[in-house]
Amino acid sequence: MWISGTVGMTADGAVPAEAADQFRVALDNNLDAVLRAAGGAPGDVVKVTVFLTDIADRAQINLLRIAYFGDRRPGSTLVEVSALVLPGLKVKIMAEAMAGDGAE
Repeated sequence: MWISGTVGMTADGAVPAEAADQFRVALDNNLDAVLRAAGGAPGDVVKVTVFLTDIADRAQINLLRIAYFGDRRPGSTLVEVSALVLPGLKVKIMAEAMAGDGAE
């Protein structure tokens, strides 16, 4: 499955100020929800691409990424971009996962 466009925006439209908080929302609330709704789990993710508006925020998000994926970390690409679609957004995550019948 391809999961695209998960950003650090809560269900009520709030965007946390810090990149790490946005990453946590994008990962735990958004990407994880889509992944699990399709019958997947973090260990099924084989590739993740993270877009940051400030590459210096990598240090803030890296520990969260490691904690989420555990010992089975996917291939990873990190890209700095000048802006994301909405003002205030600092992070966007795209993922590719193999889950269910196609993963066997």
